[in-house]
Amino acid sequence: MPKDTLLNVSRWMKDKSIHFFIAKYIHFGFSNQCYIVISPEFFIELKADPNRIRYGTLKFQQYLLKIEKVLYKKIDPHKITIVFKDFEKPKQKNKFLKFLSSSKESESESIEQKEPKIILIERTYTIKDPKKFLQLLSKNMKKIKKIKQKLN
Repeated sequence: MPKDTLLNVSRWMKDKSIHFFIAKYIHFGFSNQCYIVISPEFFIELKADPNRIRYGTLKFQQYLLKIEKVLYKKIDPHKITIVFKDFEKPKQKNKFLKFLSSSKESESESIEQKEPKIILIERTYTIKDPKKFLQLLSKNMKKIKKIKQKLN
C-alpha cells in the first residue's frame, strides 16, 4: 500500500462508526495505538485493551485487541502488517526501530499535526495458519454484516 494511501485511509477511518470485538491475540511491541493491515484491500484499526497493555515496555507481549473499525473485506491469507502509530521522541523511536529489526519494516513520513509528530512504523508478519486465521475473521465478518444492516 502506498504511504499516501495509508495516511488517507487512516484519516478516512476516523469518520466511520462500526465497532465490534474479536478475541485475537497478536504479538507486537510497545505502542499506545496501532493499525493492522491485511493486504492493501483489508484495513482495520486496532486499539490495545488498556487492562492488558503495559505502556513504556519494549518487550514482546500478547495483548487482547479491540478492533475499532473495518474498511475492506478482501484478505491476503499469508501476510499481516502492523502499522504502529508512535508518539515517542526521536531517541526512543530509534530504540523502537532497533527492537523491530527482526521483521520487514518501513517508516512513513510523519503527519504534520500538533506536537508530537505521528510516526507510522510498518511490520509485516507471515501468518502461520492462514486457514484458522481466515475462519476467525469470517466469523466476525458475519457480525459486521449484522451491524451494517442495523445501521442501514
